[in-house]
Amino acid sequence: MLIRSSDPQGAGAVGLDLTRKWPGPASMKRIEVRGFDHGIDADHSTYSITMEHVALNDQRVAGLRNTNNVLSIRGLVSRNVVPVIRTEGDGGFITLIDSQFTGGAAGAVAIDNSGKLFLRNVRHGGYDALVRDRVGLTGDVGGDRIDEYHSHGGQTLFATELRSLDLPIEDTPEVPWDPVDQWEPVKLTPGGDTTADIQSAFDRAATAGRTTVYFPGAQKEKPYQIARTIRVHGSVRRVLGLQQNLLVTEPLW
Repeated sequence: MLIRSSDPQGAGAVGLDLTRKWPGPASMKRIEVRGFDHGIDADHSTYSITMEHVALNDQRVAGLRNTNNVLSIRGLVSRNVVPVIRTEGDGGFITLIDSQFTGGAAGAVAIDNSGKLFLRNVRHGGYDALVRDRVGLTGDVGGDRIDEYHSHGGQTLFATELRSLDLPIEDTPEVPWDPVDQWEPVKLTPGGDTTADIQSAFDRAATAGRTTVYFPGAQKEKPYQIARTIRVHGSVRRVLGLQQNLLVTEPLW
């Protein structure tokens, strides 16, 4: 997905605004933002956001600004003169891995950090420093590459080097959005416990070869109540809540 400023000079406040309450839990990938003061702007400690394969180009203030959210980012590519990341607020936490920044200007830093930061396999070119850490343990971090970095140290149970496991990571699977004639609604019967109604929707979908089960919006003010295990089977590969509430009334184990 491309988000681009329509102004020839790239003017505009934000390309992807994640500051409205509450932007998550969410997962997003394959996003390119061109122009704007901030390419991505995130806020609020509730809830977290995961991003993969993001490109930030030609921002005017910072590529990504985070204020108190928890961001996990893999594969961030930036072409910018301004800082790629700026964190504001000590509640913010960014995990950034397998990323590369180019185009940095002398006198600027790639990451201006006032929150918490974990980096692994991050490279940059052109900036004076990779990290300016205003609240952590290290201050500025120079060099054009960092294998691993923790702004606030860490905890371990063993007398070993404090490092992550660096396990291989695969892309999240592609789950297509199927046409609405492949969607099966949860149909409610009168009563408090909706477990049987929810299970019936999954069973109907599996029998008919449908791929999506969804919870209609009419139930929003009254939670769906689940008292037993729900079995997802057959052709079903997506469940849509449509902003509904699920209430587990009994332990499911």
